[in-house]
Amino acid sequence: MDLEQEITTKEQLEKETKDKVESAKIALQEILKTRQGRVFVKFLFAMSPLEFDTFSTDSLRMAYNCGRKSITLELYDFIKSNFEKDTMSLIENEEF
Repeated sequence: MDLEQEITTKEQLEKETKDKVESAKIALQEILKTRQGRVFVKFLFAMSPLEFDTFSTDSLRMAYNCGRKSITLELYDFIKSNFEKDTMSLIENEEF
């Protein structure tokens, strides 16, 4: 693969990634419009709270805990960077 093809491939991948992020943002926007959607997102956060300690003497358990927390952090960061500032408050204030 020559340099020009490599640049084109990289640009295509970046565009595809940007399109997927935009599609996910629209989907999450629809989910968060409903009380049930906010309750579900709150449930996801409750499964692995941000302040959850991932340490374990069992290395497999620790890896599992880190994976759970990683997903929570990704979702939290996605919401914080793509939605209104009060969105997290709306989610946190929902009752199960």
